[in-house]
Amino acid sequence: MQTEGQILDLEAKDSVIKQLIFDRTPFYAEAGGQVADGGKVENLSRAGLGRIVGVKTTSRGVFVHQVQVVEGAFAVEDKCKLGVDAVRRRRIARNHTATHLIHAALRVVLGKHVMQAGSRVSDKELRFDFSHFEGLNAEEIAKIEDLANEIVLADVLVKTQEMPLVRAKEMGALAHFDEEYKGKDLVRVVSVGDSSQELCGGTHISRSGEIGLIKITSEESISSGVRRIHAVTGDNTLGWLREADKVVLQLRSELGDDPLEGLRKLRR
Repeated sequence: MQTEGQILDLEAKDSVIKQLIFDRTPFYAEAGGQVADGGKVENLSRAGLGRIVGVKTTSRGVFVHQVQVVEGAFAVEDKCKLGVDAVRRRRIARNHTATHLIHAALRVVLGKHVMQAGSRVSDKELRFDFSHFEGLNAEEIAKIEDLANEIVLADVLVKTQEMPLVRAKEMGALAHFDEEYKGKDLVRVVSVGDSSQELCGGTHISRSGEIGLIKITSEESISSGVRRIHAVTGDNTLGWLREADKVVLQLRSELGDDPLEGLRKLRR
């Protein structure tokens, strides 16, 4: 995920952060709830090294890169090597595909009234907002996790296709915020096996098994009729489980091998 590009425009936000526009870029810009790629910029025309800390697009579709200058300098017409942080992108892609699986599982467990009301996908976790009238109980959360992880373990193909909006709707693809797609001749549909079809422009993995494991870490209300789920995937799930293990081990050291029974005794 590297390419060479030439600086077309440069604006200094401050002494360290520069806004650069290149003639080409491998970086995904922040959009649709997904954070931008990170990575490095190496100046090939003079000594200069920078770190990508943000990428956004203008109303005209121009990619503006926020670059933290680590050393050296950058100037218009300089040629640069642009490299995406592949590990970070992979974590983001896992989380984005997982949001699609959680959405599909929510509609099976809770009903077809469930629709996406927002999302935030980063390399650390995913946040998914959805329409529902009451809080989820432990059994419902377990069912949602089970259904989503069944698809993960099946290691199904994750496919992206461009097609007319009418055809996408005919095949049952979910379209969130329909106004975003008005006037577009072609839309991008992401399919995870036969379980999920959604209009989406984000980055995704190639097969569901790459997610590793989906763990819902919390569920809450954020407004009337809208709930929010936080979840982790892949190596972030492993990190979350290790932290949970620390809590259990601490409880066992203080309450015995059966912490739940120890808590019951304390309450008596």
